Amino acid sequence: MNCFNEDLIQRYIDNEISNSEKQIIEEHIKVCNTCALKLKEQKNLSSFVLDEINSIYIENKTIPKINIEQNEAKVIKLKDFIISLSVACTIIIGLFFFTNYNDNETNNSSIVQNIEFDIDANKIITEQDMIITVVGPDGEVSEILIN
Repeated sequence: MNCFNEDLIQRYIDNEISNSEKQIIEEHIKVCNTCALKLKEQKNLSSFVLDEINSIYIENKTIPKINIEQNEAKVIKLKDFIISLSVACTIIIGLFFFTNYNDNETNNSSIVQNIEFDIDANKIITEQDMIITVVGPDGEVSEILIN
């Protein structure tokens, strides 16, 4: 007599076999006590596993409702509003002082670097002639030759 393995029995329980295979298994179980016992144990195990899996799903769990009084919610919103308003005021005041600070500071001199000279590749850098042009706050231009 050819008995069935647990895989085939499980596929029978899950109804994943053809009608002809199902008929063969049912006829065999009628005459084979070993396979009938295997089928019963496998069904019990399958139903136990399914029950455990179903008990895990959150849909079957009840989540307690959290009740927040309306007054507390208003206090929380008011605190958030006050904090936001304080931060906004601090930023606006900071920007006001920063822009006024820069406006009051007058700088009568500026430095502009502009290199417009040719370098003689046959001379070392310390032997090169260099002209420095200085523009004063009144617009006066001075040139200094460094050699």
